[in-house]
Amino acid sequence: MKKHVKTIVLVVIMAALVLGYYYYLSNRNSDSGKQENTVATSGNSSAAELVTLDIDNNYPESPRDVLKLYARITQAFYASGTTDEQVEKLGMQARKLFDNELKGKQTDQEYIDALKADVDNYRSLGRYVSDYKVDSSVNF
Repeated sequence: MKKHVKTIVLVVIMAALVLGYYYYLSNRNSDSGKQENTVATSGNSSAAELVTLDIDNNYPESPRDVLKLYARITQAFYASGTTDEQVEKLGMQARKLFDNELKGKQTDQEYIDALKADVDNYRSLGRYVSDYKVDSSVNF
C-alpha cells in the first residue's frame, strides 16, 4: 500500500512540475520581446497604424526588418477594410522602403495608380494576402 501511495505522490508531483514548466514557457513568450512581436506580427497590423509610422526617421535596421515591414504594408493593401485613401498612403510608405533605382522606374503617381488597380483586381477576385513567411536565413 505504501508503495502505491509513493508512486501516486511522485506522479502528481511530476505532473505539477510539467504543468508549471508549460505555464512558465507560455507566459515567457508572451511577455518577452513585445516590441519584436509587434513588428513581426503581420496579421494584426492595421492600415492606420502603418500609415502613421515615421519611416524617414526610424528606417528599419536590417534588410530582414525592411522585408517584414514591407510584408505588413502589403498585407494591409489587400485587407478588406482598407480604403482607397489608405491604400494611397500605404503605397507612399512602401515607396519609402524602396531604393532610388527602383523609385526611378516609376513616378509616385504611376506607382499609386498601378497599386490601386492591382488592389481592385485582387478584391474583385475575392483574394487577399493572409500571411507572409520570412526566411530565417541570415543571407538576403
